Amino acid sequence: MENNKKSFWKRISTILLSSLLVFTKGDSLTSAQVLPDPEAPKISSEMNAEEMKNFYSIKKHFKDLEQSAEQIISLEDTFSTPVDGEICDTMVPQGLAIKDGLILVTAYDGINGYKEELKLHSYKKEYKEKLAKESNHKAHNSVIIVLDQKTKKVITTLELSDRNHVGGIAVDDENVYIAKSADEKISVISFDKIKSLVKLGLDQGVKSAKVDYDYDLDVKQDASFISIRHTNNGEEQLVVGTWHPFPGVSKIGIYDFENNNNLTLSQEFQTNSSANGATFIRRDDKEYFIVACSLGRLLNSNMYVYEVDEGIDGKLSMDFRSQTELPPMVEELAEFEDEDGTRKLAIGSEAFSKRYEIGKSKVISDGIIIAKLDNVLDRRNKPKRMFSLEDIYKEDNDDVKVVSEEENERGE
Repeated sequence: MENNKKSFWKRISTILLSSLLVFTKGDSLTSAQVLPDPEAPKISSEMNAEEMKNFYSIKKHFKDLEQSAEQIISLEDTFSTPVDGEICDTMVPQGLAIKDGLILVTAYDGINGYKEELKLHSYKKEYKEKLAKESNHKAHNSVIIVLDQKTKKVITTLELSDRNHVGGIAVDDENVYIAKSADEKISVISFDKIKSLVKLGLDQGVKSAKVDYDYDLDVKQDASFISIRHTNNGEEQLVVGTWHPFPGVSKIGIYDFENNNNLTLSQEFQTNSSANGATFIRRDDKEYFIVACSLGRLLNSNMYVYEVDEGIDGKLSMDFRSQTELPPMVEELAEFEDEDGTRKLAIGSEAFSKRYEIGKSKVISDGIIIAKLDNVLDRRNKPKRMFSLEDIYKEDNDDVKVVSEEENERGE
């Protein structure tokens, strides 16, 4: 009982501290710390107590991550988000991009789905009370939440001009690209515009700001997730993915950029079912395609790695290398470089959103899993089954021991 009390107050103190970090004016930050710059400091490897607990719990349940997972960046408290003068706590994270000292996470307000589930469970007093509290909550516009890549603190929340179910996000040197779900469009915002709003967040403590799209790009598919690919000739392409739960239906479209702000479909192919994020990566003169797939709150997510061969005609062929089991509801993937020059893979999640608090798995990622890229790419195994009832997890042990990095290396 005494241990439970200590655990309770530790969690309360962690939540209060995190809330202060998110909603203070940020006077202790200076623009020199994280102005978008290729030489900016990279993600800190430090984890707080709650992050460490989640990290070791995930490694315990997902043996495929033992050699690659290095860290978790918790976003759970970050998603009490200032939007239009109010605090919205039902945002659902979707896309993930990391570039020039910034972590960019897209999210949409999941209040309508949350209310529907509360209604279904309103025969229970706790859910009936929660439904009553949400009665005046109208869906807010979608957002981009921007975090400092070094401190992992929120700099500002950028309110988009619509309530679209925003999906993936991708960034190059000039623009930020945002997938617009069933609209079959990609919306574009200049990276310079994002940087100027980030600077206001740093210098003046501006916690939120509205941002308009510069223009839209039409694609020939539902746009669930996106990333940037570079061809053998160094040309930039936009990779657009469509999520679908059934085998052989999730689709990847690869588009060439035209001079008149248009896209031309270069090629398309079917990929693993329930694909939620994908990225092309070049490493040691080889190219790889990594796709993350998830289906529901209780089933394992899976990450598949393929070695890519680009033919003379530019068409791609792929050779399967490995499959990695991950926690439920994995979203987008993002490659980045750490402060020591090590290439890393960031794996986003939507499982911790308040939108999904009813009936979710007890073993989830509460933010972004950071894995060593070389270990992900070096892994080789045969394909496993996609999903089965065995993938539904048992309740996690709340008393998972948090050990130091040195103890972990010693196997203590």
